[in-house]
Amino acid sequence: MRLTRTRRPLENAVRIWAAPDPVARRAVQAIDRRRVSYLERLLRASGLAPRVARSRAHILYWAFVGFALSDRPLPRERQQAVLDELLQIASR
Repeated sequence: MRLTRTRRPLENAVRIWAAPDPVARRAVQAIDRRRVSYLERLLRASGLAPRVARSRAHILYWAFVGFALSDRPLPRERQQAVLDELLQIASR
C-alpha cells in the first residue's frame, strides 16, 4: 500500500475508537501485528537477518502510523521522497 493512498481519516477513527473499547483494541492490535509481520517478511526476503528485519519492520510501521495519525501530513509531492528515504534507511 502506498502512503499516498492510505485512508488516514479511517485509520485515525478506528484507533480513537479502539482506545476505550477492549474489543476494538484487540482487533487493532491484531491488524498491527499482521502489518508488522508482513513488513518483516518483506525485509527478510530482501536479505536482512531476522532480528534486524523485525526491528526495522517496527520502525517502518511506527512511521506509517505516525503518518496516518498526523493532522499535518506532508504535501503529496514530499511524501514519496520521504518514503523512499525511509525505505533506503530500512534496507541498509
